[in-house]
Amino acid sequence: MRTRCRSFPPARWRIVACGTAGERRIPIDRFFLGIYETALAADELLVAIEIPVFSPGEVYFFRQHARRRGDYALAGLAARATLDHGQFAALRLAFFSVGDRPLPATAAAQALIGCDVTGDVLSRAQAALDGEADPHDDLQAPAEMRRYLMRGLLTAAVDEMLGRS
Repeated sequence: MRTRCRSFPPARWRIVACGTAGERRIPIDRFFLGIYETALAADELLVAIEIPVFSPGEVYFFRQHARRRGDYALAGLAARATLDHGQFAALRLAFFSVGDRPLPATAAAQALIGCDVTGDVLSRAQAALDGEADPHDDLQAPAEMRRYLMRGLLTAAVDEMLGRS
């Protein structure tokens, strides 16, 4: 069994690839290069994903919107947070199915850390999300629909992780 990392930063989330040159670990934020494109070499296989172990006080959220159950997501959000006295002490947000690779929403997360999340604070976080997100148009959904879904997912994540839902 492999030793798992315990730290919160995304660089600790790693893809383990194995090929003719041996094994290598790729930080998750350098793995996805574009749609259907990864940092795997032609002779490599993905053999493991190293994910930090959750610690006490950490909460998570995962949800996606699709037209029908089992369809590709129109928008989704994976989030992980450390709580301290009902506030976010650390928060990671990663949206998916809104572009050619996962979108880490760092500005939106920063707007929510270290304060009581009121309606005004959440509105500022959504505005920050609008500034850093550039969802794509395709046959499944226009960009504005994806932006709307992203804002709703952010609200749902905050409510659920803070125990307000």
